[in-house]
Amino acid sequence: IRDREELNYGNPCDPYMFGQWAAAYLTNKVGNMYVFHDVFWPKINEMGFIGAFEDTFNMTNDSLNEEFKAFLNLPLEEQLEIIPDISF
Repeated sequence: IRDREELNYGNPCDPYMFGQWAAAYLTNKVGNMYVFHDVFWPKINEMGFIGAFEDTFNMTNDSLNEEFKAFLNLPLEEQLEIIPDISF
């Protein structure tokens, strides 16, 4: 497994900003599987990306980066407890 710190491009969470793990983490956090499609994306034109993000997920980009970095440093078993297996 590649060391997660090797993925640091100045901000440890940047490679995951729109990645599957970040999307799964945020989706599970708000409890709505369709939060990006139904809530976040429709707000972007009116509120801008940052406003839509903060309004949808009730957190700032900086707080996501801190929280998500802590999540990424957990053992895989603990990550999977936070993001359960979702079947479509």
